[in-house]
Amino acid sequence: VLFALCATVDLESLADDLLSLLSKESSAVLSGTVSSSEYRTRVTVLKAPHGDLLSCMEMAKVADLLVFVASTRSLCEETLCEETDSYFIDSFGNQCLSVFRSLGLPSTAVFVRDLPTELKQRNELKKICTSSLASEFPEDCKFYPADTEDDLHKFLSLFKEQRLKTPHWRTQRSYLVANKVDAVYDGNSDICTLVLSGYLRVRNLSVNQLVHVSGAGDFQLCKIEVLKDPFPLNSKKNQDLMDSDEMHDVEVWSFT
Repeated sequence: VLFALCATVDLESLADDLLSLLSKESSAVLSGTVSSSEYRTRVTVLKAPHGDLLSCMEMAKVADLLVFVASTRSLCEETLCEETDSYFIDSFGNQCLSVFRSLGLPSTAVFVRDLPTELKQRNELKKICTSSLASEFPEDCKFYPADTEDDLHKFLSLFKEQRLKTPHWRTQRSYLVANKVDAVYDGNSDICTLVLSGYLRVRNLSVNQLVHVSGAGDFQLCKIEVLKDPFPLNSKKNQDLMDSDEMHDVEVWSFT
């Protein structure tokens, strides 16, 4: 999950750069999820909507890696955020950081964008950004320049070897981030069947369990189907089912 520390940070271009780098083997990116044999990973890139606290909280709850994105543009222009007296983080960024810490942070990283190309200035601005923000994040959180393809390649090469940490409470239940959402209505009724497709995480899920849909409530499942993986890590293997014990591609039906 990409989270902008300030409203002026451009997440769209960063997400596009990441997806383009990860999907070099395919001709187009059709969704926010790609698999890369080069980096031996499957990645879903989500952009947290700045200003929408509830959506940011829900994304943080399911993020394997929470990437905070800072820009040095305000520092170069000497434009402080009035509410926080900072060049890198605004009041909403501060608010979300406080909420995320109370929820329990997953693995984190900080991307530093809009650095100058001149090496000395680049290193100086990155150092200023790091010293200004380091106290806001866990001690093991690292800062990475993230302007060029080479910057992102270096990060992804390190990321694929990293052992991600998750909050303890998340390991107690299964969860799903939907890649596809459909609503099937029955005739003229206002009641519909919500169809979610995505990767089931952490634990198995029984059709007899109630599931919680964020912002809607708890519902009984109708059925669960295991589907062919749309983003296989090894496309050469003709496998209908995913072979991971911790992640399954499922289609979940629930009544709403």
